[in-house]
Amino acid sequence: MRQRLRATDRPEEDAQILAEMLAEDLADWPEDAWLAIDDYHFASNALAPEAFVCALAELAPIRLLIATRRRPSWATARLRLYGTILEVDRTLLAMNDREALSVLSQRGDAPKLVDQASGWPAVIGLAALTVQSRIPFDDVPSALYDYFAEELLQGSDRDTQLALCRLAVAPSITAASASHLLGPAAAHNVLEQSVSAGILLPQRGDEFELHPLLRAFLQERLEKLDENLMASTVKRVGEFLLDHRRWDDALSLAQKSQDPTFLGDLIASAWEPILDEGRLATLSRLAELAQELRLRSPLLDLVEAEIAFRQASYRKAETLASEAIRGLESHHLLVRAHTRAGQSAHFEGREVDALEHHRRAQSIARYASDKREALWGEFVCAIELEHAECAEVLTKLEALGSDTAADAIRIANGRMLSAIRDGSGIDPELFSAVHRLPRVDDPLVRSSFLQIWSCVLTWTGRYAEAVDATDQQLRDAEQYRLAFVLPYTHIRRAIAFRGLRRFRDALDSLTKARPEQVAKDDYVGLAARSTRIGIYLARGDVGAALGGASETTSETHPKSAPRRLKNPAGARWMRT
Repeated sequence: MRQRLRATDRPEEDAQILAEMLAEDLADWPEDAWLAIDDYHFASNALAPEAFVCALAELAPIRLLIATRRRPSWATARLRLYGTILEVDRTLLAMNDREALSVLSQRGDAPKLVDQASGWPAVIGLAALTVQSRIPFDDVPSALYDYFAEELLQGSDRDTQLALCRLAVAPSITAASASHLLGPAAAHNVLEQSVSAGILLPQRGDEFELHPLLRAFLQERLEKLDENLMASTVKRVGEFLLDHRRWDDALSLAQKSQDPTFLGDLIASAWEPILDEGRLATLSRLAELAQELRLRSPLLDLVEAEIAFRQASYRKAETLASEAIRGLESHHLLVRAHTRAGQSAHFEGREVDALEHHRRAQSIARYASDKREALWGEFVCAIELEHAECAEVLTKLEALGSDTAADAIRIANGRMLSAIRDGSGIDPELFSAVHRLPRVDDPLVRSSFLQIWSCVLTWTGRYAEAVDATDQQLRDAEQYRLAFVLPYTHIRRAIAFRGLRRFRDALDSLTKARPEQVAKDDYVGLAARSTRIGIYLARGDVGAALGGASETTSETHPKSAPRRLKNPAGARWMRT
């Protein structure tokens, strides 16, 4: 599913698909196991997470336990009525008098405390830890929590209390984060004392749990003690989180602290890895938080351009990337901005503008990886515009070598596509590229190669191998739910079957080419109908072929001005 996330432009639109993939992996979920989601209300702020969890609950044989301050949209009255969902609300969670008295059995003032606590488990639990404390019953119930929190800390010296207040700033308390914040010796002593006092609860590994209400109390105390100390603590905790790539904890800290400096550091460190993981919602939240804090920078313009690009807002993406270019100083980021602007223009069919962006990116690129991206973008536009220098651009790209199997596959793809376009012979050495395919993680890169590879195989009369290539492509498309790949793959498969004179299989493949998508795409529709005509001609059915030709002519030359047929090697295939 992580690979599929990297392969999608708009992961929010694929929530159902991703849930289906995860549900298949959970088919053998143990009957006595539970999947627990805490703080679900944060996920329910958007439609996609709700759709994902709803689909997962329907498709997978799992038991869900959800803690949330807001009822999920899919938890309908019908599901609650039929017992599919059991809702345990605030009233049911409150302790009754018998339960509270049992917990407070060591306190002589338990009955009075039970009356004031109103069943609040947090207050009753804290009271059980402070047996020796006397209760100021003249206080209102809302003050009881603060009172017990203070009493709980009375057994600790001032340095330990201050250290606890600083630890409370960390979204997740671990031995490593405490050591980074307080120093190894101090961290060991504070953690040991806090566990003994019942303030921290040891968890699996080296993690410690701090009650959320107690955490809030400690953070508030730190702010009152010294604002500068709070700021320095946020900075120190933030350094640890960024060094250890704890992006979710870092986002939580940024939201809580509202510190523009830390947020800027977080975005600078995390935006590329978060984007590579396909976590567009997380990146969008970072951008929204930056807007709330009135944080502006050329890097933020680039980040917002990346988000807009993956939301198919290509004009917006190009505008923001161009704005970023005016302020960025890093050559790597400038190349990234020019490349993204070029890709956006390419997707809008403005190849000349796109070509210019990629050439500018190439002129300033200093790293081999950046030069590859710029040259590949130039090649895409040049081949789309049928420029003579396509081969020269590809030669430059090849001269840079390859750091990964994906780089090598991309170069081989370009070589094969050029040979198909100009009718030249294909270097037999390119055929060895297929052996690198298993080492490529990105399913889009693999599928792109297999599409061109199957074309080469049919072009050179290796029809049985072409069928095998389409088999592999279909397996990838099924595993990673790459629905848009299917029409292209089935058409190539039909052509390979035609070469083997397996005409029934060829026509069956065309039937599977998803007619609804064929009707929406000029290129796919024309390719499917042309392939069908070729099958009829190959089996000697001239009448059926003429009928198909007449249909194709009428459909591809409407009364209105015909729009340009975009090569599939442009938008989806070549971009990989």
